[in-house]
Amino acid sequence: MKKTRPLALVAAVGLSLALIAAPTGAYAASATATVKAATQKMSQSTLSSTQRGTYKVGTKVGLVCYEKGQPVKGYFSKYVKGGYSDIWYRTADGHYIADIDIETGSNGAVTPACAVSIDANAWYKLTFRNSGKALDIRAGKTANGTAVQQHTANGTKSQAFKLVSVGGGYFKIMSQLSSSQVVEVGGGRNANGSRVNTWSGGTAAHQQWRPVHSAKGYVNLVSRHAPWMCLDVPGATKNNAVQLQIAVCNDTDAQKIAFTKVGTVTSPTPANPPAYAKTDAFIAKYKGRWVDIDGAYGAQCTDLVELFNSEVMKAARIGGNAKDFYARASSAKYQKLTAATTPRKGDIAVWGASKPYSGGFGHTSIVLKQNSDGTLQTFTQSGDQYAAKEVKDTKAHLIGYLRPKL
Repeated sequence: MKKTRPLALVAAVGLSLALIAAPTGAYAASATATVKAATQKMSQSTLSSTQRGTYKVGTKVGLVCYEKGQPVKGYFSKYVKGGYSDIWYRTADGHYIADIDIETGSNGAVTPACAVSIDANAWYKLTFRNSGKALDIRAGKTANGTAVQQHTANGTKSQAFKLVSVGGGYFKIMSQLSSSQVVEVGGGRNANGSRVNTWSGGTAAHQQWRPVHSAKGYVNLVSRHAPWMCLDVPGATKNNAVQLQIAVCNDTDAQKIAFTKVGTVTSPTPANPPAYAKTDAFIAKYKGRWVDIDGAYGAQCTDLVELFNSEVMKAARIGGNAKDFYARASSAKYQKLTAATTPRKGDIAVWGASKPYSGGFGHTSIVLKQNSDGTLQTFTQSGDQYAAKEVKDTKAHLIGYLRPKL
């Protein structure tokens, strides 16, 4: 065979990749390979990611795990049907190397598959590193074709997602708005810049995504139907309401995503939890009345909730300012839920010190329901403005909910 530069390396040269010298970390190897042709140290399993240097011929490389990435040609192409291999290995020194240029003793994978740890029972908020904005379903709609965008985090169901495994390291990204809606590449397109939207979930590859380790604490989401494409913020903009796209994986912050747990997938809510009837009775008793149980500063929101805590929950006084109630409330009496949870009647909502017009003390109220627009219908009072009544409020600056254990 004529000695030529391997095709994988030729392809990379034309990309003018930025080189960085430092490896990303050390891992325990599960196999060893020998480099047969000078080949790249890549930051991901694609030639469009960042090149971190080159492995020289004869180098012994520790292999940690494998994943399916960009199909490439190289030293062993003549032994592979079609000439391409999509197997890449994460190396013990923290890079990725193409299987096509290394001697492993097998045409198949010789290590376990690489995997990002995903909790199947968690709701996640997905935050882009470049903008700090969250993955969001536009306007909270559940219709097919709704744009998937980035937007300032707001704690609504539009920004909570469950990752449902379909095997092989791939997942469907299901919206908390509707269990039938998932994130997909519109129309199954695979061109650079193809837009991302929601659609009824099925088995199509363009509805499946593979989380791949990126910078510490971040992952890339790689599309199954175009494994060289990652979920991407167009132009790395920081603006709200920008519809997301797929783009060639490029290792930029516009493709790095942090997964944050914001709730737990729970069993269906009972038709009439015990708190419902007791909340209705409490509201009927105190609606239109001024409640001041401590005799200080007038009838505040905290007074009404403290009375509910005493009469309905038979619990000791919570104490502190409204913003402190989430932390101070008895865990024996309340289940503490995140702001991404769908509340129900009788839950106590707690807002932080940054809530406007709260004077830095926060706010608290009794939840009646969550409205279709994501706002809350609550029962509260304001000593200098109104007696106990039904009030519509937003979730902005919400800390979470206290759910009565009745």
